[in-house]
Amino acid sequence: MVLDPSLPFARAHAVAAGVSRRRLEGPTYQRLFQGVYVGADVTVTPAVRVRGALLAVEGAAAYGVTAAELRGLPVPTDEDTHLLVPPDAPRCRRAGIVVHRGVRRLSSHLGLPLTTTAETFVDVAAEHPLVDAVVLGDAIVREGYASPAQLVRASAGTSRRGAPRARRAAALVRPRVASPPETRLRLLVVLGGLPEPATGYEVRVAGRTRYLDLAYPDWRVAVEYDGRHHVERDLQWSDDVERREDLDHESWRVVTVTGLQMWQPERVLGRIRRALHTAGAPLPPASQQWRRHFPHT
Repeated sequence: MVLDPSLPFARAHAVAAGVSRRRLEGPTYQRLFQGVYVGADVTVTPAVRVRGALLAVEGAAAYGVTAAELRGLPVPTDEDTHLLVPPDAPRCRRAGIVVHRGVRRLSSHLGLPLTTTAETFVDVAAEHPLVDAVVLGDAIVREGYASPAQLVRASAGTSRRGAPRARRAAALVRPRVASPPETRLRLLVVLGGLPEPATGYEVRVAGRTRYLDLAYPDWRVAVEYDGRHHVERDLQWSDDVERREDLDHESWRVVTVTGLQMWQPERVLGRIRRALHTAGAPLPPASQQWRRHFPHT
């Protein structure tokens, strides 16, 4: 039997290929899970971890945050690998592997079985904080896996534990959201009691089409997330400056929010509220819901 150390393999396969147990535990290989190994020079990607976990748990599929991570979607960091098995599957306990029982619709990615993106969203939204769930939902829509309406239907059609949380998250998913920080900024605005802005709003200024992260077109107020990568890339920074000038020329008021400022969410909300008030927008009373979902001092 030939052993390919670039792919996960079980201890029994290594022994059959003539690899001694002592060598298996040496520097040539790295252990993924109990009884599952891969070559020491292999980068352990989500796909490698899932391949290894499937050797330990037969008939399983990637589930929840693991299924999302396998597709390259943003989810909370989790050191465990989550797998789904049928309700009647034998019990399996391995350190680093969390087994969930149930029935879900399955698909395939990179040749590996995993829950569909809609099922993955519902499972993550039912088990994780609201903001993380909406970040995932926006990313699913952005990557073309599903529409907001499809996620709403998937959440409405489930009775599993946490279903009300999943339905609330699905109702907040929007199209044309370019990044997780933009999702978080929008949710801060909405949970702070401000009117919901349009996402990825297209505006024509100075003969060019521009896209605004969040916009209130009736009052010409834009809210833009400015990550550090903009400053680090001269061309992007230069374009942002020019875009800001074009918007100013068309009487758009732009509130720019940085990643560091998101650690002071109350001040961010105050700045956006003042901009809308100055523009003449009718504003409802402030809400304190945001305090449950965003770190603050």
